[in-house]
Amino acid sequence: MISKDEAEAIINKEIDEDRLRKIIRNTSVVAWKKRISDSDVEQWLANFDGRFFSNVTNEKRLALWLLSHFTYYTYEDIRILCKNLFNLFLHERLIQNKGKSLDSVLDEVLNNTLFVGLGNDSESGKNLLYYFRQENLLSKKSFDYDSGKKYKNIVYLDDVSLSGSQAVDYAKSRSIDTENTYAGFLIATDKAIEHIQKAGLNITPMATMILDNRDKAFSDSSYVFSDDKVCNIREIAREFCRLYGSIAIEKCDYMDKHPLGFADGQYLLGFEYNTPDNTLPIFWGTSNGWYPLFTRYQKIYGNGKESALDGRKYY
Repeated sequence: MISKDEAEAIINKEIDEDRLRKIIRNTSVVAWKKRISDSDVEQWLANFDGRFFSNVTNEKRLALWLLSHFTYYTYEDIRILCKNLFNLFLHERLIQNKGKSLDSVLDEVLNNTLFVGLGNDSESGKNLLYYFRQENLLSKKSFDYDSGKKYKNIVYLDDVSLSGSQAVDYAKSRSIDTENTYAGFLIATDKAIEHIQKAGLNITPMATMILDNRDKAFSDSSYVFSDDKVCNIREIAREFCRLYGSIAIEKCDYMDKHPLGFADGQYLLGFEYNTPDNTLPIFWGTSNGWYPLFTRYQKIYGNGKESALDGRKYY
């Protein structure tokens, strides 16, 4: 690994701060629907105060480089992905029913399929059902479980699966009578898909986008540092995010040992309604006065004890 001084020399020479700001501003306007303002970016950059590099400007340049590779999904994007996921499911049913017409398979899906959100009622899987139903013009009966009915298909839905374990555990906990079981995700990793396939539950996983090792910010094959001009600063960038990630999530329940994202996630993605904990905490942490650029709403499970949120107490 190169030294910090060598990394700063590369950053100072190869990373154009003005160009990155223009890219991020244009991305915010065109792709992020102005959800992230220039003011938000400036407040977030103020978190980086010279605790890693000798030159604060180089810290901000590196932070902007990482932000320029962030993928942010708006509600409009979610609706499009819901359509794509439903089309994937239809494709799977067509494969299983070779020789049948699309109309006959569609009729089977509409009348003999139950769509179920993964997790508790207040979690993302259940919330996703609202958009999924609207965008695919599905009847409410496709989401209302009838214990007296035997379904041809059951589809568990969630926005993201990075390990596959939640899908497997949830499927095990259900006892719905069905011939075919599917797990559908807007985004999943190749490892999650593999885990579900090997779980022995005969679940067919589907995802509109599949992430692999290239999507982890600091992996050997990371697309974030694939450019020859900056590839040598990858390990230094990891330590930069480890330091500031630790500050951003200090004493943050289970996350305080995961400064690069839960289970060493290293991901650069978020949704308008929430940010996964596998994403780099420098983007969403709130400890020590850290200003988050993307919001993450932590899951809080009641246990009879009071919880403090933003200085307010709930019982």
